[in-house]
Amino acid sequence: MMTETVSAFASAPTDSVTVRIVSPGYVRVAFPDAIPGVAAVGANAAKIIGAGSGRYIAQIGSSSAELVGYVGGTGAQPRFSGLSDVVLVPAPPTGSVNECYVEAEPQTRAAVERLLLSWFDPAQDWTVVPVLPADQYELDPLDPSTQTLTLIVGIAGALVVMLVAGTIQWARRQEFALYRILGYTRGQILALITAEWLALAAAPAAAGVTIGLGVYGALHISGVFLPFGIASLGFFAAGVAVTPPVVTLIVLSTKPTDALKGA
Repeated sequence: MMTETVSAFASAPTDSVTVRIVSPGYVRVAFPDAIPGVAAVGANAAKIIGAGSGRYIAQIGSSSAELVGYVGGTGAQPRFSGLSDVVLVPAPPTGSVNECYVEAEPQTRAAVERLLLSWFDPAQDWTVVPVLPADQYELDPLDPSTQTLTLIVGIAGALVVMLVAGTIQWARRQEFALYRILGYTRGQILALITAEWLALAAAPAAAGVTIGLGVYGALHISGVFLPFGIASLGFFAAGVAVTPPVVTLIVLSTKPTDALKGA
């Protein structure tokens, strides 16, 4: 992909779709049914701009409509997720790109991967990642149900973190009751629990993330999966941050004398 813009078309001037200028080879790989050398329109984009197969499409510019190209493979199912809403316009490749797709026959996949590993300068920061069809992933990262599941799992994980911490500290309620009898304030107990919790949870997690990114490299994480990693870290961080005050409220919910009696 060389450039990407959001544009309107003469056939639907009030609507807009994403237009990507790509190499002819990219169109062929993304839409196997597309006519070689002509524009390919995803199914949703075709509905928006009313582009049927075998038609010319014109993109609206600042002062006039510019002919984009002849449409081939309109409404075809793309190989990659997220292409149903875009228009792919082939153009001679120019400049440099940060991503390149290589098509290989199934029986030659391993050989192609070995070739790619020896093709580029090993001193450069790059990686080879196999691209699988959506039905070959255990979970499709772009599927709304997967995103909902990530949200549920993240919230559940944060609640589990709080539950474990609360259970551990509740077992120590007699100790905290003794602190209160000795004159510790609520703020001091909160500070004590926070310091312990940071040492038990936050510091090891931060070290693990740092070491993991240092060994594997953040730039080698596919952009599709990066939001899920960020979301997981966010939920964990939220759970760690909320746990100390919640646990403090729990251990201070009983009177010191009742806690010492085992209530």
